[in-house]
Amino acid sequence: MRHKILIVEDEVLERKALKKMIESNFSNTEVIGEASSSRQAIELVELFHPDIITMDIRLPGMDGIQTIEEIQKNYPHISFIILSAFDTFSYAKKAITLGVHDYLLKPYDEEELCTALQQVLQHREKSALQRMEHLSMKDQMEQMKLLAETELVTNLLENRISDLTSDMLQDILEIQFHEAVALRINFHQQTPFNSFTAREVHQLLKQELYHYPYCLLGPLQGGQLPVIIFRTGGEENSLKSMVQEIWKHLIPVLDKRNFTASCGAGDKVNTPELLVNSFQEAVQASLKASRPMQLVFYQQTDMLEEAKVDYRLENLIIQAVRSGNLQEASSQLSDFLTQLLPHPKLSSEDKREQIYDLFLLCSRTADPPLKWNKKVIKSCEVSLESMDVILQTFDELCRQRLDQLEDIHHNVIKATLQYLEENYQNDITLESAARQAHLTPSYLSKIVKERTGVTFIDHLTRLRISKAKELLKTTNASLKEICFSIGYHDPNYFSKVFRKYENISPREYRQQYFKDFSQDISLPK
Repeated sequence: MRHKILIVEDEVLERKALKKMIESNFSNTEVIGEASSSRQAIELVELFHPDIITMDIRLPGMDGIQTIEEIQKNYPHISFIILSAFDTFSYAKKAITLGVHDYLLKPYDEEELCTALQQVLQHREKSALQRMEHLSMKDQMEQMKLLAETELVTNLLENRISDLTSDMLQDILEIQFHEAVALRINFHQQTPFNSFTAREVHQLLKQELYHYPYCLLGPLQGGQLPVIIFRTGGEENSLKSMVQEIWKHLIPVLDKRNFTASCGAGDKVNTPELLVNSFQEAVQASLKASRPMQLVFYQQTDMLEEAKVDYRLENLIIQAVRSGNLQEASSQLSDFLTQLLPHPKLSSEDKREQIYDLFLLCSRTADPPLKWNKKVIKSCEVSLESMDVILQTFDELCRQRLDQLEDIHHNVIKATLQYLEENYQNDITLESAARQAHLTPSYLSKIVKERTGVTFIDHLTRLRISKAKELLKTTNASLKEICFSIGYHDPNYFSKVFRKYENISPREYRQQYFKDFSQDISLPK
């Protein structure tokens, strides 16, 4: 471990002597600065963050004691050794109060300084070791808790209840069982999670649910995650409210990372043995989820079985908003509302909630999310008569997306053309440009073609030919050298492309240019 030392002393010769003593006796230290005043000392502390400071008492500006007090406000970890010509009780007492490690009187000899500094170094290294051991132990405890948590959830949901399970619940995870509910989160990904992605998602959810200490996660397998939420008796909210709050918190977290999921919740139970039943109910409820980010309680399943609405339309609506297809989005929403609003099996509150959730998901297809009039949806009558109001609100949301896409596409085109200008001489492709723009190659190709009327490859080729023409006119470089300098690897291919765009070979172009140029020069004035 290397320790950084700052010397604070107003006498130049004393600073130099002190620095020499330290450097000649301690190879594990580095004098990172010298200050001659309190102000300079504070500035150097902020700049270099030293570990140890040797401090004179008499300084321009604040004295050494006041300077230590000021530094300790923001840097309490720094160790201090006072070097002073004043043997006064008040200074010594204040130094002890501030936790100064040693107080040496001038003139001190080299042995005194080395002894004091060695003690400080040993103290710091011992403290650092203790911190590392504490962090290591804390990390091990967290890992043990995580393993205990996943094992506990698995045991409870498979009805493998034992004394060990109860001990894990109470002693390690510090949960007193009062009542609980099981959930199952289903992830709807086009490609299955690999082990790395599964760990990443599990860690993400664990981090997001940190503030819900009575929410335990099981292992994420096959895109399905079991969760148990406990109520220990001290919470004001019901279990159902807790489930709704947690799921509401997770929706934007998952959506931001392009994860689509739904969640089923079983009935609450009041003994660990019944959690297996709650989980089976959660599985059944999760299978009834018919739209993205939907939370289904087991009590709702019978009603949902009867209330058939084509929720596939929701996905089409969201996709249309994301791509900026206003006409398609409005048409699909009209079809969806025509089914939903007159439905006899759904309550007004259920209908309003589904419309609200749909608008919320549509708004979050954008970054930053689109703004929309939530009050209109929350207060409107959910009937066919209110359909125009809903569609108008939706139209305002979609037009924001169009404006947003216009700005995004403008910036994408600008950045892509700049990327070509700066890299045309390299081996660049549509794929490499797409990576720079954080888009798929097909989407970038589509934007470039729609916005400029010219394909990506055509842009790149025209730029390279333009650069080649400039080099042909202004340099004596060979055709081979010019070919390589503009990003081509085959001179024959370069000549072929050049002829295609200019109706003349590179050699003929150069000859024609210099012929015309010489004629211009020879013209009489």
